[in-house]
Amino acid sequence: MSDQTRPSSPDSYNGFFYHKSWPEPWGLSNLSPDQGIVKFYDRLESQPWWGKTLSRQFLKRSVHWGQGWPWGYFIYRTAYGSDEDWNQALAKLNRYIHCTIRYDDDPEPAEIVWEGCKNVIIDDKQLLEGASPVKVRQLFQDWVERHPDYNHRSTPRSAVCLMIDDHALQSILASPEPCLESKNRITKKKGYVILIDRYFPDKGYRHEPYNVGWVRLKIGGIWPFSRSWDVVEFDERYPAIGRPGLIPYYDGYETWVEDVNGQKVRDVDSSGDEEEEDEDDDDLESGYGVHDIYQYLREGGHI
Repeated sequence: MSDQTRPSSPDSYNGFFYHKSWPEPWGLSNLSPDQGIVKFYDRLESQPWWGKTLSRQFLKRSVHWGQGWPWGYFIYRTAYGSDEDWNQALAKLNRYIHCTIRYDDDPEPAEIVWEGCKNVIIDDKQLLEGASPVKVRQLFQDWVERHPDYNHRSTPRSAVCLMIDDHALQSILASPEPCLESKNRITKKKGYVILIDRYFPDKGYRHEPYNVGWVRLKIGGIWPFSRSWDVVEFDERYPAIGRPGLIPYYDGYETWVEDVNGQKVRDVDSSGDEEEEDEDDDDLESGYGVHDIYQYLREGGHI
């Protein structure tokens, strides 16, 4: 892939506390860039809440991730209908992340984790408008491979990325405002982003033709997914699908499948109409016949 076809993206991360794409390094006064990473964690470990919170577990694991802090994701924009809608959707997405972190924990560690959430937006209309998850995965893989310092399988930012197409964007805009004092935090009407596994093989999995390497991740599930990242493999978060036309969902805790009308489907096994695969054909250059649900949705006018 030539340089001209790559999306605009940060050159790299300039340090532990700051990157040029972020407007401010930190909002909390006790997180000074002058103290460095060692003093930062020494200070955290001295806090009375350190051994009692979910945020503590996340912060402690981020030390072992190496490049895992600040945390966050590359978010690929593929919807270019309205800049105003895009900005509003991103703002609401951030409010959901903040609310779910705060709900999970004491205020102080929750705010530290929130301050450390730094997403990087990949915005290139010429390259990304209408792009599929397959193309986004290829671009993401290309970027990570060109930046080996950040090619860590154990870090969420390097292993998965997020994508927002028009359908996802509209679902976010239609979501109720998150609120700790209401049930909006856990409503099933929350919007979603597309969570893409960088390690999904190009030719798919031989015995899982409906595993496409991405799921619709509910926006209230981004934080639960992040804090359990190194506990459960991506494949274990992917629901079983045995027939075409079904869409995988995940909310950070549970997986399920919906049809194109948004109805939850419990019978996900094969309908019996598909042809049997040739068990002896292990050399298909084109792959294992992965069912591209995204193309199916697009051709059917569902996205």
